Amino acid sequence: MLIHEATFGDEMVNDAKLKTHSTVAQAVEVGERSNAKFTLLTHFSNRYPRCPDKTRKLMESKNVGIAFDNVVVSLTKTFTR
Repeated sequence: MLIHEATFGDEMVNDAKLKTHSTVAQAVEVGERSNAKFTLLTHFSNRYPRCPDKTRKLMESKNVGIAFDNVVVSLTKTFTR
């Protein structure tokens, strides 16, 4: 499992670069390149009150999840998809 920050939505790639953070797509790409079985995204900006639509669509086709405060992840259940 890769746990990766995804502070910015994909439309804010320049802000992400400027502030040395990642977009959702960049974080998912790192997971794919590293052959992670599952990628867990975290560290979202407060500007997103809910999961951005693009992120939701990306999660439907990939082994990607979202971690918010106090999330508990079971590795056994996570990898049995």
